[in-house]
Amino acid sequence: MTLKILLLILVFGMVLRAVLFISVTTYWPNAAYYTDHLCASIMFVAMAAASAHQFQISRKRFSLIVGGTITKRQIALSVTVGILLLMLTYGESAIFTKIAAYYDVEAAYGLGKYHAEAYISHPFFSLHVLTFITFSVVFPAVFEEVFFRGLIFRSINEHKSFFLSAVLTSVIFTAIHFSKTIYVGTFLFSLVLSYLYATTRSLQTCMIAHATFNLLAFISQHYFDFHRIRSMNELNEWHQWIPELAMLGVALIAFGWIIFISRDAIRHASLPALPPVQHADEKQRRTEIHEGSESAHLHSS
Repeated sequence: MTLKILLLILVFGMVLRAVLFISVTTYWPNAAYYTDHLCASIMFVAMAAASAHQFQISRKRFSLIVGGTITKRQIALSVTVGILLLMLTYGESAIFTKIAAYYDVEAAYGLGKYHAEAYISHPFFSLHVLTFITFSVVFPAVFEEVFFRGLIFRSINEHKSFFLSAVLTSVIFTAIHFSKTIYVGTFLFSLVLSYLYATTRSLQTCMIAHATFNLLAFISQHYFDFHRIRSMNELNEWHQWIPELAMLGVALIAFGWIIFISRDAIRHASLPALPPVQHADEKQRRTEIHEGSESAHLHSS
């Protein structure tokens, strides 16, 4: 797999998403919420189809990319990683907001999307919520992991070291999430999932961790939003950030412990090589050779 082609497919998907979103919302501006999620799903499907066609990803190659059946222990690890990444994000957001508020409180309040009162929450089984879960929890967890971990990370790892491959993949992953206010958490999110993929040799663990992170982030913000219900004056008070800073500390300690007990697996992290792609002329040549050998065998008999 060639990284340049994958990046072109990524750009193609992002352009397609932007064009569709602008085209639809120009005539139906009130449908922006659903249109955004729909366009994101179309982008994922288009990127997956283009990648499958370009690299001739057969069922056998895809099964090697995804990996085998995962164990209950790996599922528990994936869920734990998703929770810890969310805690890390909350802590990072608190530090970023506190630093930004030192210079400009109003700007920090706006960047962090803080508000004085809780928003009106939709019922969990409403169309609004189910649409979000489908297109912002399930779809990204599956398609983003297949594309970034299963294709981009693998293509870089064919020529670079494991650590450099994980870092470069995280840089690309962070760059496309340009709508985020904070990028450190996004980078670490991708870096951790790259290590999770290589140590478990299963893309399903990354999908579970990714979905856990997205789902819990949505539930906490849509139904509780304790992190963002603040007055502007509270941003400069350290004691207002104790829960978030405590979560950051717990997440760092937990990740340190996971790295310690998994140090051997991380040191020897690798992915099984994919079988080479057979082009049409090569397949035809092999078929002719096979048929010729069978014919010679019959004549000799």
